[in-house]
Order: sequence, then C-alpha cells, then structure tokens
Amino acid sequence: MFRWLSYRSPRQEKRDARKYDRWAFPYGEAQQSAVQQLLAELLPGEAPRIAMARYLIGREGYLGDYEETAEDWADVTKQDSRRTAAILLRRQVHGASDEEIGRYLALIEADAAVDEGLAYPTAAQLADEARALARWLNEHKHELR
Repeated sequence: MFRWLSYRSPRQEKRDARKYDRWAFPYGEAQQSAVQQLLAELLPGEAPRIAMARYLIGREGYLGDYEETAEDWADVTKQDSRRTAAILLRRQVHGASDEEIGRYLALIEADAAVDEGLAYPTAAQLADEARALARWLNEHKHELR
C-alpha cells in the first residue's frame, strides 16, 4: 500500500515496469501472446484487457507479486497458492461461476509450470482442468472468502 503512496521518479517507474513485465512474462512476448490466445479461447465473452488484468491479479496471488523473491514464497504450498489466487479472483470476478474462476486458475497453474518451450496445454485440456478446479472451489468455498 505504501509503495503506491510514495513518489516514484519516471526512471524508477520504468524500472518497475520492466521488472513487472519480466515477472508477468519471463519468456517474453511469445509467452504473453500464448496467454492472451488461451484467455480468448477459455473466456470468449470476456474483454481481452479485463481477462488479462484478472489473470495477472490471480497470478500474483498464486506466485506472489513482482517484488517478492522465491525465498519469500519458499514455504508456500501449491494449495496455499491456489487458495490465495482463488480469493483474489473471486473479489475481481463478482458473480462468476466456479467454472469461470477455474478457467483462470487452470491457466495460471499451467503458466506457472511452463518453461521456455511454452508448451501449454490446449484450451480444451485447460477447460477440463477448470471443471476439476470448479469442484475444488466448491468443496473449499468456506475457505475462499
């Protein structure tokens, strides 16, 4: 919260923007394009910019923000990451179904596992995973508020 209230010089803002871009898409524009394409296929009714913003918010919940290090997240389990991402997504996507939230989560988890080869699952495979995640969301709804 305080970093948003503090003054940032244009140079600092550019540095932060580059750092954020490397955090969001460590494999560059090809990764960003792949994520955009999968979001369009998984959430066809969602405006692309809104889908990407929500995706990045969920990704931050799953992986920590761009200023955190791997050491900061060393003791965080996959379940904890999933739970945090789900909570943030629920706050962003008011009234969304568990399957819609599951689609974001499926892509976030796939992206977290991808390497420089960018071998993402297909949209159909992610949709299948989203259904399983929707069941998980329903089973854990009491924890996700």
